[in-house]
Amino acid sequence: MAVFGKDAGANLEKIAAELINRVNENIRRLRVLDNRVKALDNRINSMEQNTLVQSKNFQKSLSERDVKIASLEEKLRKTEMAIKEIVKQLKFVATKSDVEELKHFVDIYNPLKSKFITKEEVENILSEKLP
Repeated sequence: MAVFGKDAGANLEKIAAELINRVNENIRRLRVLDNRVKALDNRINSMEQNTLVQSKNFQKSLSERDVKIASLEEKLRKTEMAIKEIVKQLKFVATKSDVEELKHFVDIYNPLKSKFITKEEVENILSEKLP
């Protein structure tokens, strides 16, 4: 038993001390890894929150753009209808030649520029011509 006596106890103490050192080192490494995992988790959560905020902002922007597009489409539709109505009304508008023709008739029948004959004057001329 002398072989297993003092030397075995010292070896066991060395082995136990080495195992304790290894366990402590492994615990330290686990804590470092745990801190890294927590930091990565925080980063991921932060990125998720940023992504959600950006997604909401993007959706809001898209809905605002949709409203603007719908408004523009309505304005365009109203403008097209107004143009069609104007085209319809233009069919009834006098042309330049119509206006010139009317001007000519007004000039002909204008009593200040034209000399009209009265009924009495026609009767006098007829009575003079007819004996």
